[in-house]
Amino acid sequence: MSSVIFKRTRSIRNSLWHGSSDDLRVLIEDSDYARASSIGKVLSDSGYESVICNGPEDLLRTHCPLVEEGRCSAVSLANIIIFGFDLEKSQSQDILLALQVRARTTPIIVLLGEHPTSSESLISEEFLALAPPFTRQRVIAALDQAKAKIQE
Repeated sequence: MSSVIFKRTRSIRNSLWHGSSDDLRVLIEDSDYARASSIGKVLSDSGYESVICNGPEDLLRTHCPLVEEGRCSAVSLANIIIFGFDLEKSQSQDILLALQVRARTTPIIVLLGEHPTSSESLISEEFLALAPPFTRQRVIAALDQAKAKIQE
């Protein structure tokens, strides 16, 4: 796997995937840009290619194209998705449900909050849940689990 340098300015709105089609591509969907950037750095250092989507607001839209149009090029080309949007928000719940339908064969790692919430009941067994702290070792372990799901 080739390593792609993760740049802070690299987001879904100004670029998509740059590596070869053999690279594992990880879409990081997270409105917390600092957390997404940190995870992206871990991925880059570990040889993954990643793209960040900070949500519809980052794209100057009011709705997610996956939810509204049923398609998103970043989702369709991702091998693994890391989902960190706030599940207390209905828009985030809609995005997660759309991912569940549109990206059925793509492993999804859901980042949990510091404190359990009732919205976490939306996280079905088909998702991989990752609780904080989001250390390098824990992120890589979750990615290893996701890769194993790809190979099943």
